[in-house]
Amino acid sequence: MEELENKAKQPVMALVRVSTEEQANDERSGLDRQMLSIHRICEDRNLNLIDTVKIKDVSGTETHHCPEITAMLARLQYGDIKGIVVADFDRLMRPEEFTHLALLDIFVRTKTILHVSQMALDLS
Repeated sequence: MEELENKAKQPVMALVRVSTEEQANDERSGLDRQMLSIHRICEDRNLNLIDTVKIKDVSGTETHHCPEITAMLARLQYGDIKGIVVADFDRLMRPEEFTHLALLDIFVRTKTILHVSQMALDLS
């Protein structure tokens, strides 16, 4: 038991996003529900949540143009973040065309893990 407690927690950032202001407080997909899911993921996987990006009024098909997403992904290059945690994959993106998947390239280059509900995606 002591070994688990001494094991360093992996530093991660969380992303919560809603498409409309009205959805922010919606119990099904609202920000609070997403944060509860993210905290559960962090606890289950021994992750240290050090920062959270909250985005309102941005569709999942438009995240590749969102400055908050761009800044979050740029931060991965510094190496202090080892993972991004989202409640559901569509909080990060809803690709309408293959070029939107280029957003995932930073995960490959930086060997950053994408933590999504029931799985951890190592795209590298």
